[in-house]
Formats: sequence, structure tokens, C-alpha cells
Amino acid sequence: MKTFYYNSCRDCRKKLNDGYCEKCENEKEPKAAYNFNMKVSDGTESMWVHVFNNQGEELLGMTAEDMKSVTDYKARFNALIYKVNIINEV
Repeated sequence: MKTFYYNSCRDCRKKLNDGYCEKCENEKEPKAAYNFNMKVSDGTESMWVHVFNNQGEELLGMTAEDMKSVTDYKARFNALIYKVNIINEV
């Protein structure tokens, strides 16, 4: 199942491999970080963009950790992406 986040190292933000950070060389408590694709359009053209953690937080107004804790995160995530699309059309 594809998700909107990955488990990152709290110190260096690298992706964890079963809770282990290869860069820091030790076990880490994971922290969710955004990592998703979205289609953006200006009404004449559209393109797919890849969104990482900082941009995801700015677009959606909440951290990936917070989004992950939302009971129905898929509906919330899709509603926020839709809202971003509407704002950009005005």
C-alpha cells in the first residue's frame, strides 16, 4: 500500500531501514515525513510534482506525524489537497 509519508530519522531525516539509520549508524525512533506526488494545474497545463516534508507541511498545514494520527487520514489528506487546488484556481 502506498502512503503519503515515510519513517525518517529524527536527527538526519534519512529513511529508516527497520528502525535503523544507516547515516547515524544506530536505532532510531521513527518520525513520519511527507513524501508524495500531486498533480498541479493552472487551467492551461498540468504537471506532476513530488512533495517532500517541508513543502508538504506548508501545503497541508500540519506535520506528517499529525496527519498520520488523523483517524481517516486518507479522506483528510485528499480534502486538503483539493483545498490547495481550489485556492490556486482563484
